[in-house]
Order: sequence, then structure tokens, then C-alpha cells
Amino acid sequence: MRKRLLSWLLVLVMVIGLLPMGVWAAELDEADDPAEAVEQIEDTEPAEEPAEEPAEEPAEEPAEEPAEEPTGEPAEEPAEEVLPEEETFEAEGEFAAEADDDPEEDAPLTLDYEGNDVNFYKKDLTSAFGMFTPQEGTAAVISENGDTVTVTYYPKNTTVYAGLYLDTLNTDEEPDEDDYYALTDGRFVFELSTEYCGQATAVKIVKPDGGTPSAQYYLAIPSVEKLLPPPEPADPADVYVTISNAGVLALVQAKVTVTDLNSDGELSYDEALVALHETYKPGGYTAAEDGWVTKFWGVENGAYGFYTNDELNPNVVTVDTVEEGDDLVAAVLKDGTYYSDHYSYFTD
Repeated sequence: MRKRLLSWLLVLVMVIGLLPMGVWAAELDEADDPAEAVEQIEDTEPAEEPAEEPAEEPAEEPAEEPAEEPTGEPAEEPAEEVLPEEETFEAEGEFAAEADDDPEEDAPLTLDYEGNDVNFYKKDLTSAFGMFTPQEGTAAVISENGDTVTVTYYPKNTTVYAGLYLDTLNTDEEPDEDDYYALTDGRFVFELSTEYCGQATAVKIVKPDGGTPSAQYYLAIPSVEKLLPPPEPADPADVYVTISNAGVLALVQAKVTVTDLNSDGELSYDEALVALHETYKPGGYTAAEDGWVTKFWGVENGAYGFYTNDELNPNVVTVDTVEEGDDLVAAVLKDGTYYSDHYSYFTD
């Protein structure tokens, strides 16, 4: 009996001892710090302090970090971007005003030149540089091999300027001495590649007292074609022309005398067709500037074929040439849609 009572007593003690420990374990799970959990067990107030700190930590750190990153850098960068935009706008306005008044600004190294004479020009190539107005004796001569041009230039004023630098922009860099040309005996002499022809090349002019070379100007040299002496006109030549109009022979081996109408030293197929129509069908021929025939043997905008010595011409009529004794065949095609016409000839 005694053992049974002791057993029941032991069970009761164990049950009583287990009940508070279950409650304290639940409270310990809610706390982050074990030391705080011990204080909660001793004070029997487990729900107050653990509820405050977990609420403070997530509220403080997330609130501080987003506040520093998005409000710090974005707030500074817009401020840096806005100020340069205003400064740049003012600088561009000043620069634009200076560029209009100062020929040194924005001056390209070379400009295309279509003039007929050698001269010095200002930036826009529309007004000559007065002090360098060319005098009698100024000339540009192409070498025999066609690789170089020699320019002899006599400026109007020979006392204000000592020389010039050619082919250089007006920058802070020192000019290349190889590009310097001195005014000697009242003239400049340039021996240059023909690549300079047809261009206006930048120069900087040097005064007798030295110092920094002055403002940007251009030495303009005409193209090679304009500098070369005009060719001798070609001698007239007789050719023999056959015309086929839609499969019907309109002219056979007609003798036509071709002359050099543009005096370029060559006789073109176009000049042969002009002579042909002047003799046999006036007003029956026209050709565009690009060499395409728009009217032949009185037929406008047709399909045509042109042959020389039984060979189809490879180019337009203004490019292909003829010589004394050539046999020319010109045809208005019968089939202007599918171009099924055939060219036939006898070899013997």
C-alpha cells in the first residue's frame, strides 16, 4: 500500500512539475535572447519585452538603409546633371557667337573647290583674302607624268607676311616645319601632289616679326582637268552606218562623216549618231546628259541596240568612241517587251 501511494505521489509531482515547464517553453520560443527568456520566467511577464525588440529591429534597419541609398545618391546626381546643362547651354551660345566671327573655329582641313584660278580665300570660299590677291605671273602647272602640280603664286602684298604653313588646322599644336613655305622674291612656290587639285587647303600665315601664325585661310587650286591645256580636237573620220527599224533595214552602209563637236580630242558614238541624223533624218535623235538615248530614228523612248564592228557597245553612246572606217549598226528593236530580237552578221 505504501509503495502504491509513493507511486501516485511521484506521478503527481511529475505532472505538477511538467505543467509550468510547458508554459515556459512556449514563452521561450517567442523570445530571441535566452537571457531575456530567463528574466521573463523569473518575472512571470513573458509577453511585454520580447514583443518590443522584434518590432524595433525590423522597423529601424529597413527604414534606415532604404532612406540612405535612394535619398542620398539620386538626390546628388540630379543636382550634378542640372548644373552642367545650364553651363553647357551658355558655353554653346558663346562658342557659336565666336565661331561666326572667328574664321579659326570649326575650319575643316580641306574644302571642295570648283573655281578656275589659284587664289587664297577666307573660310566661306566666297571672298578672297585681299592681301593675297593674285598678281600677274601666278600659275599652276601639272607635271608631265601627271603626279604633281607646281603652283607659283605672286601675292598683292609682299611686306606684311613672311610665309605660311600649308595643310594644317589652327590648333594649339606647333605647326610642322615641313609644311612651311617662305615668301621668296615676292612669290610662293608650292610643289604638291595633284591630290591638292580641286581642293581648298587650310593654311596659317606667318608675319615677318614671327609669333603665332595668324588666322585660318585656304589656298585654292583648280582641278587637274582645268589646269591641263585643252586637248586638240580630233580629226574628222568617216564611218559606215546601217539602220534597222523594227526588223526593217532603213539604211545600209551609209557613209557618215563624224566631227569632234566638244573638242575633247575623241570622236564619240553620240557624235556619230548626231552626224547620221543631221544627214538622213533631221530631228530624229536626242540623248540625255548621262548618255542614254531618248529618241532614235524618230522613235521616242524605244528599245535600242548599238553595235560597232559587230560588237555590242559596252557603254552609253557618250562614252563609246568611233574611229575612221568603223562599221556601225544601230537598231530600233521590234520586241520592246521581251527584247527577243537577234543580231546576225556574215563573217565572210
